[in-house]
Amino acid sequence: MKAAIPPELRDLASEPGTSVPKYARLSEAMLAAVASGHWRPGERLPNEAALARLLPFSLGTVQRALRQLAEDGVIVRRQKRGTYVAPLRPAMKEPWHCRFLNEDGSGFLPVFPKVVKRERTLERGPWSRHLGGPPEGAVQIDRLLDIGGEFCVYSRFFLDAARFSSLLKRPLAELDAANFKLVLAREFHLPAVRFAHTLQALTLPRAVNQVLQLPLNTGGTLLEASASSPQGASVYFQQIFIPPNHRKLVVSDVPGTWAPSFSNRKAAR
Repeated sequence: MKAAIPPELRDLASEPGTSVPKYARLSEAMLAAVASGHWRPGERLPNEAALARLLPFSLGTVQRALRQLAEDGVIVRRQKRGTYVAPLRPAMKEPWHCRFLNEDGSGFLPVFPKVVKRERTLERGPWSRHLGGPPEGAVQIDRLLDIGGEFCVYSRFFLDAARFSSLLKRPLAELDAANFKLVLAREFHLPAVRFAHTLQALTLPRAVNQVLQLPLNTGGTLLEASASSPQGASVYFQQIFIPPNHRKLVVSDVPGTWAPSFSNRKAAR
């Protein structure tokens, strides 16, 4: 454990007056220290009392900042063992519906998912028609998808509950970064090879704005994707709510029909 206070925290006392709450300033500075590599994944942080002694903040402010970082998944707090920087998040392998191009178009931004809700739902929606209105309802898995650390999108994934109820019992940690398309192909022998996409500009739902921490009535884009097997059987239905951002999203109904251009990849080396 490093005893020295990282540079990102040293200047907090001398910063000019700001309307940003003290705990938010502290949590942002600590996040910057993690991003810079001063504190590395798995490393133990100074305890609350030590941070309060070393920093120009009260113990209560330190505790609130740490609580915020824990809620955001930046740190983990282990009872009687201390506070640690969270392990590196695994990126989703071969994402298909969230392929946002990087700056030079030579590849895609990594996708870091986190499950925020999982349930069996009897609610009817646009997924019902594609799934055939299953009488046992649908398995719904909602995930927050961090796109390269730049912004987040909100995904709702729907499956026939009669066939895929085992996913309701699987540990959430196994579903966080899973590529569901690959899971269905490998474990359920149901490959998704036919896709249909629709895009709609809309006001993002209130619940989505709350999770994405956006102002109410923020506009965005809804991407809906329905997937079918080679025989035409329904596999899944997915909704992805995308907030405003400057990235280009690659959307294709046929696997393998688009890839970053060779010239761009060569130039990026």
